[in-house]
Amino acid sequence: MTGPDERLLEDLKVLVLQYNEVQMVLREISNKDTLEGILRTLVDSLHRGLDYQRIGLWFLDKDRKRLEALYGYGYPLEEFSKLEVELTELQDPAVTALKELGALVVEPSDTPFFKAYGRLGPLPERVAIAPLCSIGRKACYELVRCRQRGCPLYGRNGRDARFKDLPSFSWVFCEHFPAFGIISADTPPPGGEVTDDFYPLKMVCNYAGILLEKIVLFQKIKELSTKDPLTGVYNRNYFFEQLGRERRRSKRTGRDFAVAMFDINKFKEINDRYGHLAGDKVLRAVSSTISKEIRGSDVLCRYGGDEFTVLMPDTDIDGADAACKRIKEAVSKLRFTFDDEEVRVCLSGGVASYPQDAQTVRDLIHKADRRMYEDKTCLLPPESRR
Repeated sequence: MTGPDERLLEDLKVLVLQYNEVQMVLREISNKDTLEGILRTLVDSLHRGLDYQRIGLWFLDKDRKRLEALYGYGYPLEEFSKLEVELTELQDPAVTALKELGALVVEPSDTPFFKAYGRLGPLPERVAIAPLCSIGRKACYELVRCRQRGCPLYGRNGRDARFKDLPSFSWVFCEHFPAFGIISADTPPPGGEVTDDFYPLKMVCNYAGILLEKIVLFQKIKELSTKDPLTGVYNRNYFFEQLGRERRRSKRTGRDFAVAMFDINKFKEINDRYGHLAGDKVLRAVSSTISKEIRGSDVLCRYGGDEFTVLMPDTDIDGADAACKRIKEAVSKLRFTFDDEEVRVCLSGGVASYPQDAQTVRDLIHKADRRMYEDKTCLLPPESRR
């Protein structure tokens, strides 16, 4: 029969072992600087470091209000990657873990999470679920500044928000809520069992949450530096950065690329007659329309004022000209109502191709700009061309 001191020594040995295992996992994920790198390494490291035979990482899609199976170990990969869980039931263990930002061990039940889980094979007796979140975060870090109507979290300085007492969990899908998803683990090492001892799993998930948060914030800052705040498309600096990169790629591969420039005709008249808010609405609508007409590989930028540019990789002059005509036709179908008057807009456009039309970035832009101006003069009455 073991005495208290011997049991204490055994517990201490377990803690030391767990600490060493956690440190090994943390070192591995700390070496990654991308979202994908951290998440993939997290799953692999949990398997190797904590000896779980089945590990699943479920990403929280806040826009669609669901969990998506992202990376897994020990599951049929093709089946795992297809799993989705709609977060609609308050009693779902995945919802509970996200709401309370805490780990838990549960037995399979008739809930959306385990219905999806059952597609992977026979359900285990117990499953550990831990949220990917930042240490110490029990509320949205934007809470103090949040002024959204009906937000159940908003209180005086955010101090009177109590997650467990809230009847709804819609705040889980707020873009500022500090959770990125959950980790599920259901098969422990041989001879072990899924218990309520969450220290290793919680520490790893919390640390991964901190890294993910930093990367997301960095990406937002980078996006703000490259995006036009009004239209949401890329700005002029980003355009020239991509243009230079595309020119170097073209010289290396021998493939053509093209640039299209567009200008909203009589845009100043819209601003002067209906106000700048009307002009802003037109700019957003035009940029959205152009975005829908271009390929995923094309780069749309707001060049300045009411001018837009599109960088078209692997495109010759004929392809660019066809795209330009398609974009102009789509924009011409837009209709606006300002001061009870219907307003229509149209674009002037010009294209130039590298290396057919120019050998330098500057000459390429100049060529496209000149062709855009020629297109604009064709639309003006004769007296306006003088």
